[in-house]
Amino acid sequence: MQTTTPFISAPSPSPQNDLDHLRRLDLFRCAVPARYGGLGGAAHELAERMSELCQHSMSAALLFWGQRMAIEFLLQSANGALREYLLPDLLSGERAATVPLPMGLHRLQAQDTGRGWQLSGQGLQAVNAPPQGFSFVAPVQMGPSAGWCLLRSEEDGFDVHTASASPSPSRAWTARIDLRQVFFREDEWLGDSTLERAVHPVRMALGRVAEHLQQHVELI
Repeated sequence: MQTTTPFISAPSPSPQNDLDHLRRLDLFRCAVPARYGGLGGAAHELAERMSELCQHSMSAALLFWGQRMAIEFLLQSANGALREYLLPDLLSGERAATVPLPMGLHRLQAQDTGRGWQLSGQGLQAVNAPPQGFSFVAPVQMGPSAGWCLLRSEEDGFDVHTASASPSPSRAWTARIDLRQVFFREDEWLGDSTLERAVHPVRMALGRVAEHLQQHVELI
């Protein structure tokens, strides 16, 4: 029977310091196949790293959760071109990426303009959403079909609202995200709803942080 490591309430460093710590340890490559630039290993190793991070800094664990879940969506996606383009920067930590909390609960609504799609939705919550920009793995409802896409926070209509004085551990670049007719390119499509099953092992390995976040961290 697995034991549960208690969450430490020590003072949290800044998100940038947390990110530097994650990059020094090269944790984003954990359980990523070597053929994609990772260190190999199985999903259960992520749970071990997560336990260590929770003892080091809860905010670092939250950043790791958001980044590693976004990486897993790319790994499991059939969109090889998007993975080849973006994955190196996510693995190195040069580019931040995240997924909404709770995952898949609020889907963006897509409107077909005849020349592409526009996505809208309000009140999505996320961690690892730094002000300098990030990639966002978003659940989308396109008519009768549901799936996942990857958006850039720099896009027009992508509004990120952050707290000016957020207590630990919410200092992990916590944000509320509102989208107003954000243009969606089809080459940013990650896959249909079956992706949720594909990322499930990693989600379970990292899920203790997301569960703790939803129960104890006041989002914006």
